[in-house]
Amino acid sequence: MKQIILTVFLLPLFFVMTNAQVTVRSSRDAAKTNSFATHLWYGGGLNVGFANDGFSSLFRVGVSPMVGYKIFEEFSIGPRLSLQYDHYRFRPFGSGGSVETTNSLYWAAGVFSRYKVLRTIFAHVEYEFENAPVYAISGNSIEVLRRERTNAHVGAGYNSGDKFGYEILLLYNLLHPENDINPPFSFRIGFTYNF
Repeated sequence: MKQIILTVFLLPLFFVMTNAQVTVRSSRDAAKTNSFATHLWYGGGLNVGFANDGFSSLFRVGVSPMVGYKIFEEFSIGPRLSLQYDHYRFRPFGSGGSVETTNSLYWAAGVFSRYKVLRTIFAHVEYEFENAPVYAISGNSIEVLRRERTNAHVGAGYNSGDKFGYEILLLYNLLHPENDINPPFSFRIGFTYNF
C-alpha cells in the first residue's frame, strides 16, 4: 500500500520532468511571465447540507479555499484548507419534547498537485490531515468526540477553462479505513480563477 501511495505522489513529478518546456522569449516578456503572482490561481468551494431522521437533525455549512502555483502551464501545486460548521440537534426518545443541541467545527488541511491532461480535464492528487467531529448519543445527551486521520485522494476533474471557471472532481481516498461506514469516494464542485 505504501508503494502505491508513494507512486501516486511521485507521478506528478515525473510529468514535470518529462514535459518541461523551454520557451525563448524577450527579456521583457520573460520578466513578466516569471513573476510569482502570474503563476498563481485560486479556487474553492462552498457546502451547505441538512439531514433529518425524525429524532435528530444536522445542519452543516463550510468553505474550502485553495491556491495553486503553476510550475508550468499544465502542472500546479498548492495548499488546500477546509472548514465546516455543524449544528446538531437531538430529541431523546421519551424526553417529553426537550431537545439537546451542540455545535462543532470540522477542519482539514493539506497539499495538492494537478496536471492538465487536456485543456479542461485534469488529474488531481491530494494529501491532507483531517480533524472531524463524531456525534455519540449517551443517554439523553450528545457527546462530541474528535477523529483525526490522514487522507490521500487521487482522481480526476473537469474545469470549464474560463478565467472565472467552475470545476467538478471525483476523488478516491487511498487511506480510507476499512471500518468507516462512509464511502471512500468524494465528489466536489467548486470555482476557480486563472486556472
